[in-house]
Amino acid sequence: MKSALSCLMMVLVAATAPTVAQVGPTVAVTPRDAGSVLRALRRAAPGAVVTLPPGVYSGVVISGYSGRVTLTGVAGQPAPVFTDLQVKNSRGVTFRGLEFDLSHTPVGGLGAEATIPIVVAGSSDIRFDHVNVHGAPTGTLADTVSGMLIGASSRVSVTNSEFSYLHNALAHLNDDHLTISGDSFHNLWDDAIRGGGSNFVTIDSNHCFSNHPDLADPDHPDCIQFWTTNTRAATHDIVISNNRYERAAGTATQFIFVGNELRLPYEGVRITGNAAIGAQWNAIRIGVGHNVEITGNRVTSLCAPVGGIAFTARIMASGVDGLLLKDNAAGAFILQDDTEVVNDHNATTRCQ
Repeated sequence: MKSALSCLMMVLVAATAPTVAQVGPTVAVTPRDAGSVLRALRRAAPGAVVTLPPGVYSGVVISGYSGRVTLTGVAGQPAPVFTDLQVKNSRGVTFRGLEFDLSHTPVGGLGAEATIPIVVAGSSDIRFDHVNVHGAPTGTLADTVSGMLIGASSRVSVTNSEFSYLHNALAHLNDDHLTISGDSFHNLWDDAIRGGGSNFVTIDSNHCFSNHPDLADPDHPDCIQFWTTNTRAATHDIVISNNRYERAAGTATQFIFVGNELRLPYEGVRITGNAAIGAQWNAIRIGVGHNVEITGNRVTSLCAPVGGIAFTARIMASGVDGLLLKDNAAGAFILQDDTEVVNDHNATTRCQ
C-alpha cells in the first residue's frame, strides 16, 4: 500500500487555482488574466486547433468546458511551457506538443510526493499527446514534486509522451477507459504509473528506465502499480502489455505490481508481452483475482548487486482463481493459493 494515497485524494478534491495565464490562440486575443485559455477555447469552433506562441504559461485552469479543441504550439517554434494545469469538469480537449516544466513548483504542505501540478478531475475525452513533463535534473527526493493526476474521469489518454525527474510521474484514481501508451519514464524517485479504483485501463508499449529510488525509503518503487486501498468494488478489465523496463544507469525497481490490500478480487487482468532487465524481486506480481492471464512476459535478473542485493526477478500470483500462466521466462515463479491454474511453457532463467 502506498502511504500517500489519502494525500492524492486530497489533491484531487481540493486542488486550487494559481493566478496567471498567458495564451495566443489563432484569433487575435491579448491575454490579461488566468481565464484567457478558457475564453479562447470557448470561442473556438468544434475541431479547431488553438495555437500558443512560445512562452511560459502559469495558472491555466480549464473548468466547465465542453467541446472538441486541440491546444498546441506554433509549428517551427519552441514549445509553449506550462508550469501547471488544471482541467475540471470539462470534456473534449487535446494537449499536444507542449512542455510542462515543474522544476520550480514549491513543495506543498502534504509533501513533495503529493504535490501534483497537473490535475485532471471529473472530466472526459481529455488527451495528452507528445508532451514533455519534467522536473529539475538537480532535484532531490525531498524537493522533487510529482507530475500528473487523473481522477474520477473517463476516456483520458496519455500517449507518446516523456516523464522525467519527478517524484511519481503519473497517478490515476477511480477512472474508466484510461489509456497510457507509448510513453517513456526515466530518472524518477518513485513510481512511474500508479493508482487504484480504475477500470477498463490499457497500459501499453511504455518504456521505464534509469530510475533512482531511494533504497532507504520504505515505499517500494514500481514502474506500474495498482492498489485497492480506499476502493469499494473489484477493479476490472486491465490490460498491461508490451511494456519495457531496464535498470540501466539507475537503481532496481519493481516492474508490474498489482497489489491488493483489501483482497477485492481483480477481474479480467491481462499481463502480456512485457519485458524487464534488472528489476527487483517482484518483477511481475498480482494478488487476488479472477480470470487472470500472465503470458509471453520475460523478466531477466542481473547478477550485479544493487545496494548489496542481487535481486532475482520473479513472476508471482497469489489468490487467483482462473490463472493462465503461459510462455513466460523469469528467475523464479511463485504461485500461492491459486486455483484453476494453467501452467504451460514457462522457463526459469539464470541471471545475466
